[in-house]
Amino acid sequence: MATPTDTRASIPQKYLTPWFRTKRKVRRFGYRVYYHFFRLLFPTKQFHDRIPVAHIKRVLIIRYDVLGDMIVTTPIFNALHDAGITIDVIAGPRNAMLIAPDERIANIILYKPTFEFWLKLFKLRRRNYDVIFSLIETNPIRQAFMLFIAGTSHTRGVSTFRKDVRAHAFFNQRIRVPGQLHRHIIIRWLKVLEGSIDFGHSIMDSPVDLRYSSCETVSSFLESVHLSTGKYVVVNIASGRPETAWPPEKFTQLLDHLWKKTSLGFVVISTDKEQQDAARIVAVLSEERIVQFAPTKNIFEIIDLIARSAAVITPDTSIVHLASALQKPVVALYTWIGSGHPKEWSPYRVPHRIVVAMANAPVSEISVEEVTTAFHDLWQEVESPSEKNTQR
Repeated sequence: MATPTDTRASIPQKYLTPWFRTKRKVRRFGYRVYYHFFRLLFPTKQFHDRIPVAHIKRVLIIRYDVLGDMIVTTPIFNALHDAGITIDVIAGPRNAMLIAPDERIANIILYKPTFEFWLKLFKLRRRNYDVIFSLIETNPIRQAFMLFIAGTSHTRGVSTFRKDVRAHAFFNQRIRVPGQLHRHIIIRWLKVLEGSIDFGHSIMDSPVDLRYSSCETVSSFLESVHLSTGKYVVVNIASGRPETAWPPEKFTQLLDHLWKKTSLGFVVISTDKEQQDAARIVAVLSEERIVQFAPTKNIFEIIDLIARSAAVITPDTSIVHLASALQKPVVALYTWIGSGHPKEWSPYRVPHRIVVAMANAPVSEISVEEVTTAFHDLWQEVESPSEKNTQR
């Protein structure tokens, strides 16, 4: 298995200064004061034991954030479903579609900031949840209200250990994972699950597992551009934030190099926002092995396209998680800016290379040479002997 290497990446210096450390200590003290104040207002019973899995019939998972976060939660779905536990999920507009066909999920409650949503949440009390898991690290107060409204007197509210300790007052159990900021997010969530429920065995090998079926749209597309399954690389040029965007010019240079050095095809994908950039990249290179897959609202088309590919290149972690779930090698681009530790969101249990921008630099500062080197290194690891012979 490939291990990510990057000698340039280092922790941003601002986190190491005495001033930053002093501010952090003062902030933590203030949070503790808030915590004890809220504990007086909301005397929630605290638990430190694990619930035997046989005592749990139904759980609610709060996961209304984004696509990638839902993907990394699928190992939890596996562990709970295998134990015969009924799973309900509060999902958001950006990730509900992903679990719509998932037979592991009994009910999907779509989060909306409306009165109707909160009324629907109150009706969930009839489902008598044994545990409600708060897995979103932002907006803990909102999730606490969800717990109070949907839970009953015997429901246990479980949360990860948060930086903002004010939120701890609202949950019955907070699971601290040692070194959690330097662990993969999937390992962290499984540790939270294992810290609250006694399964009688380890669940740490629970896989990332998407439920989907092949799309005729993808089959027709690949046939029309004369690309075969396993003979092309998906190149995602979209990013979730400006700090994680890689310039179209660099993607053009990257593809110009890769198609000349390999026999692979390259399928460029994007959102509507980057559609024109993707079209220009393909037009400038004007090579039949470099094609564009039109933006789509159907996430299962992207899943099927990646599932049939040989590898993936992306600056966006949602696509990283899809590649991991589909067991595809991936080259991923990261920044320290607003992203936490890259190890948290790196590819999971698949061959990969990560390229991390220098401290305080955005992904756009990563050079084309770094990405081409990473891809060639990865491809040398994963390509079959027959493909290697073809290259000679």
